[in-house]
Amino acid sequence: MTSMTRAGAPLGPERRRAHLHIVDERWNEGAHTETSLDPLTGLPNRRSWDETITRGDAARARNPMKASVVALDVDCVTLANETRGHDFGDELLRTVASLVRRVIRDDDLVARIGGDEFGVLLPDADETACARVVTRLREAFAAATSLDGFPVSVAVGAATAASTETLTKAERWADARMFVDKTEPSRLELLTA
Repeated sequence: MTSMTRAGAPLGPERRRAHLHIVDERWNEGAHTETSLDPLTGLPNRRSWDETITRGDAARARNPMKASVVALDVDCVTLANETRGHDFGDELLRTVASLVRRVIRDDDLVARIGGDEFGVLLPDADETACARVVTRLREAFAAATSLDGFPVSVAVGAATAASTETLTKAERWADARMFVDKTEPSRLELLTA
């Protein structure tokens, strides 16, 4: 199977190897270990995410290419846990995980990196490709129905690592931008309405 870019053009052999190396933690011949998966969502966990970021930075040092990171923070999980119980909060997290998986490309990596936080690694994605993914995520969450009265929504931040920058740096920028989105007054008004 040939790896394709979002536009449908095949990746060259060198870029394909680098592209696949970044996400091989996820698909390494089906060799997932239970220690690398989040038992609640079935997604890679923080450990797997960190290893993939480290390996991606090493691969990009040998074969420079852009890559992007998207940070997501689920809204209202604490309120869901406190008012409906942790089983309901868990269902909210599984719903978010499922929605994100449906939006991203096959070669992208989504991981649960914290209690109510998810990360998405977009190999070989420049600012334009990253913006398209963020737009699709925002549209999907805007169209999502509530889960028993709770919004299925997230704060989103994204950043692209130029070929000379690290994914770790992009992750920090994405996280900072997600926090700005989370505290945006217009978002807060919608969540409390």
